[in-house]
Amino acid sequence: YYGAGEDKKLGAEGIKLGLDLKGGVNIVYEADVTKDPAQTDMNAAIEMIRVRLDREGYTEAEVAQEGARRIRVDIPGVKDATQAVQEIGATAQLTFVGPDGEEALTGKNIKSATKQIYQDQRTGGNKVVVALEFDSEGTKLFAAATEKYLNQPLSIMLDDTVISSPVVNSIISDGKATIEGAFSVEEADILAGRIEAGSLPFNLNAISSEGFGAKLGMDALDASLLAGLIGVLLILIFMVAIYRVNGLAADIALCFYISLLIIVLSAMGATLTLPGIAGIILSIGMAVDANIIIFARIEEE
Repeated sequence: YYGAGEDKKLGAEGIKLGLDLKGGVNIVYEADVTKDPAQTDMNAAIEMIRVRLDREGYTEAEVAQEGARRIRVDIPGVKDATQAVQEIGATAQLTFVGPDGEEALTGKNIKSATKQIYQDQRTGGNKVVVALEFDSEGTKLFAAATEKYLNQPLSIMLDDTVISSPVVNSIISDGKATIEGAFSVEEADILAGRIEAGSLPFNLNAISSEGFGAKLGMDALDASLLAGLIGVLLILIFMVAIYRVNGLAADIALCFYISLLIIVLSAMGATLTLPGIAGIILSIGMAVDANIIIFARIEEE
């Protein structure tokens, strides 16, 4: 429960609490356009927000689309809604940067970024790439960049994060390029979405942002843990009283099971919610039920 060492590794404190137990911030963004944006643009905006959240360390945050033009973001453990809006709210800045650190062009010059699948003539298998198309200004800038950085990597950066570093194999002057690599279909989708996120045709406005407390509160969490502890102690006493030595063995196994459960949740950095607590209690009950069924079957035989 307390973990190992001074930093309490693999202990209960390493398990994060979800929105219903810890509270947090709720932000609703809306696309700043007169007509409803295309679904591909909304998907790109959602991906951009997720990248921002991961970069800021909000790995347990939830992002979901509401209606045709709104995106809801829930971030547990954050008290200052204004700060959260400033950290993740601005439209991401996509740039193409050469190995010398010089910016070649930006995301505003990209018309589209899509996943494409074609058959590789050399291997006969399917190959997944991300296809880029530039506007007239971007076509000129990209042609100059590919000429300058021929056979060198041209990094694609979203804010300060490198999302891809393809090597320039030839001078590209027609405004169309492909990013090749050992992509899976899902990875190509994510990369295309991140590139699209840097060239959104609209801004996202925060129409509401508020901090909210835990739905249950820490007092309710403490009460739930106390109730669980009492329940486990009653189970341990019951097993020893009814099944004697076999019951003691079952109690030891149950203690190991609970300890391993805490270690695994802590090692994974899992987020614990009220349904999660209910699931843990249910799994403990099932573990005890299994021992009781085994003991009853042995007695019958």
